[in-house]
Amino acid sequence: MSKCEHFSKFAHILTIFVRSSSQFFDKRTKKCQNVSKCEQFLYLNEYGIRITLDKCGVHKNLHAFLLYLKQTNDIDGCFVFSPAFHIKSLCEYFYSEGANINYVNENTETALHVAAFEKQNDIANYLIKQGIDIDKVNKTYGSAFNIAVNTNNTELVELLNANGASINLQGEIEDLRPLQIAAIKNNIKIAEILISRGENVNSSKNYLGFTPLIYAALYNYKEMAEFLISHGANISLTDHNGN
Repeated sequence: MSKCEHFSKFAHILTIFVRSSSQFFDKRTKKCQNVSKCEQFLYLNEYGIRITLDKCGVHKNLHAFLLYLKQTNDIDGCFVFSPAFHIKSLCEYFYSEGANINYVNENTETALHVAAFEKQNDIANYLIKQGIDIDKVNKTYGSAFNIAVNTNNTELVELLNANGASINLQGEIEDLRPLQIAAIKNNIKIAEILISRGENVNSSKNYLGFTPLIYAALYNYKEMAEFLISHGANISLTDHNGN
């Protein structure tokens, strides 16, 4: 058996892989089609070059991701980063193999955090249906709800809200309240959800003291400003400089 063919032993995962990439393996024979990519794959394996899962996800390097799985059998770690490849069946595979739905990696990320970052709403919905903790907080970026607000992902905000997600779980780097972010993004739907959940329409959390209404005015978002005023925004409030 050749080295390339050796990887076809992982038929259970290759079935998923070949659906997303016709460059690496032949779908019929599961043999290497792209010699250059196969050689790179084998080079990493032969010389024991350390593979980091987060880099696999960032660069969408499914080849290295699968090699990491082969070397470590780290089902939980791979499960967390599987949404980064935008292949729902990949995520489903790891869960079916016994991955802990609420596994938290060394970066305090869960699979739902990654799905939120990647705007993979279908995968997020799948994870929620499997019982993932929707309020688990990533140390840096907060909960999946907070990530969805920051990425202006209205659909995911609605999904998480419908499933009772907390709106107040922010990360260490966050200097703005969710409603301030919604105002900056000019997203009235998200603003409406936040206000309906009790978010303070006059919140001025940041070093400038800007309220959501001030942000709407700065960006000349007339409809957002009118919406905020209609929901109780105080037009007399000023920032820390009295403006």
